[in-house]
Amino acid sequence: MLVTRTLLGVLLGTTLFAGAAGAAPACVADGTLASYIALGAGGCTVGDKLFSDFSYHVTLGPLPDATAVVVVPVTPSANIEGLEFEAGWTALAGTTTDFALSYNVSTTSGRATIEDATLTASANDIIGTNGGVGISENLLGTTPLQLLTWNQSDNHAPTGTFSVTFTPVSSLTASKDIGIFGGNAGVEDLSIVNQEFSQVPVPEPATLAILGMGMVGLAGIRRRRSRG
Repeated sequence: MLVTRTLLGVLLGTTLFAGAAGAAPACVADGTLASYIALGAGGCTVGDKLFSDFSYHVTLGPLPDATAVVVVPVTPSANIEGLEFEAGWTALAGTTTDFALSYNVSTTSGRATIEDATLTASANDIIGTNGGVGISENLLGTTPLQLLTWNQSDNHAPTGTFSVTFTPVSSLTASKDIGIFGGNAGVEDLSIVNQEFSQVPVPEPATLAILGMGMVGLAGIRRRRSRG
């Protein structure tokens, strides 16, 4: 009986938690980064992920401000959600530009299920050679997670993807430091920064509810047998 009550309590608590977290709006497709920043700690959701506390700072050189950065929610497959940031971040020949981008990611269920982060970027030398882009990202959860890095130079690898798997967490902060280095002529361009987060599959709430009802039924049968 104690086990049954405990399970029902967990189910009820999960439902209430999900309902409260579900109050956050869905992330808007093609919204500006400025509008995402304005959401503050309330954030917005993509699938079962809550993205919040966005921060964007141009630290070196002229670059698009937050109103010129487009954000696109992405759900490439089951149990994977993320965001894609699109803008014309550039550096002229012989110059360097730099910006910082960060945000929090958490599960709306409160379960520690985020187990993987993937970073993809697309850059290109529009004219000239020897330009480059470097991205360093710290993933911080309850304990520091692994650092992701992405580097492109001389137009040899215009698109790159890096992934890291870690012990599942319920929330983390993704902080990126992105530098763009102009080559000996022309313009170096970074157009897309994409990040996705995978999670451990968990039973649907309906499945958990059925399991709970089944255990209640089993408890009733056992009581009747003990009385007989």
